[in-house]
Amino acid sequence: MLLSVQELLNAKENNSFENISTSAVTAVKAEAGYLERVIVGGTFTSAFSLYDNASTSETPIATISASIVPGSIEFGHRFDNGLVVSSQSSDTEITVIYR
Repeated sequence: MLLSVQELLNAKENNSFENISTSAVTAVKAEAGYLERVIVGGTFTSAFSLYDNASTSETPIATISASIVPGSIEFGHRFDNGLVVSSQSSDTEITVIYR
């Protein structure tokens, strides 16, 4: 499917976000979508993973190390089955930007 420039701009304006600040498996979206970026807001004690699935049973899209410097990680990645984030750290501060 080809998208016009205007459709792409409109899609950017329609991003959603999910803030995760605890140890949990969080279902961010239950259907296909687009992972724009992840913002890491601080240091934490465990890695976290993002999955193209409704659970954590598949290979992750990415696993982000606890040693990462706070900032924004650009993905620009389509997911087909849903988006789940798994964090094992109670001091997590992650914001997932998606559509």
